Amino acid sequence: MIDIKETIQEFIEGKYNDYPKKYSVYESLKNKENSELQYIYNEFSLQHELGNYLRYKLKEDYIVKFEYNIKDLTENSLSIDTCKKEIDILIINYETKEKYAIELKYLKNKAYPYRMYQCIKDMRFMNDVLKIKNVKETYCVVVTENKGFYESIDNENKDLINNKDLLEAYYKYIKDLQRKRKNLENKEISKNEIQKIDNQLKMAYEITNYKEEFPCIYEYFRNSNKDWLRGKYVYSNLRNDLGIIDIHDFKENIKFDWMPIGDEKSKYYVLKFASTLHDQ
Repeated sequence: MIDIKETIQEFIEGKYNDYPKKYSVYESLKNKENSELQYIYNEFSLQHELGNYLRYKLKEDYIVKFEYNIKDLTENSLSIDTCKKEIDILIINYETKEKYAIELKYLKNKAYPYRMYQCIKDMRFMNDVLKIKNVKETYCVVVTENKGFYESIDNENKDLINNKDLLEAYYKYIKDLQRKRKNLENKEISKNEIQKIDNQLKMAYEITNYKEEFPCIYEYFRNSNKDWLRGKYVYSNLRNDLGIIDIHDFKENIKFDWMPIGDEKSKYYVLKFASTLHDQ
């Protein structure tokens, strides 16, 4: 078995010789002013190109699947509560049936509170997936072009708890969405348009309802050299809400380092979890 974490890192940084460099994250970031030469430009393209690279490196001994539902992994997967259901990339060893799961995020736009929150949900999900038999390792991979996700870029967004303007902006955002939704209800439009607004409202409600906790997420992401101590920080519970909980099921403190991708602005991290939570 190759080192999956090392393989992901070499793909992101373009540090390999036996595969077209143009498909790496590094080369795509270099060419982001020229869309014709850019193969990775959002989360889906990252998933697609990384999956293809893993297929190439793992060859015929492994199968690589996309958007794989955990209920299809084993017979008892249905009894495992998770905050998400579909795995971005699943790797299966043909001979041993050992499995490896990867969740991905590509952070481009700001929306700092909610996108950081989604990364925390990925961490919880990947830890929960370890409870499934034969899942040996799981990974959270995050790539960002936005400096605001890993350090404070000005005093205004240094943290959420002191940023009343940001919270007020979310309150106004909710009112605007509610007004827009009411107007649409009186017109003959597709249900998809209303569903989009409902999804945006859900995000805004989560942020404003847990405004005291979101600063913990800011601190965690913008001080990535410090441990995320058990029971201290915030992440998703099984209802997809936020709560202060004891993360006793983690074998060690969650810690990661932001790594550069060719320049000072674009960075990434790969967080690995290994399992001894079930009988082998």
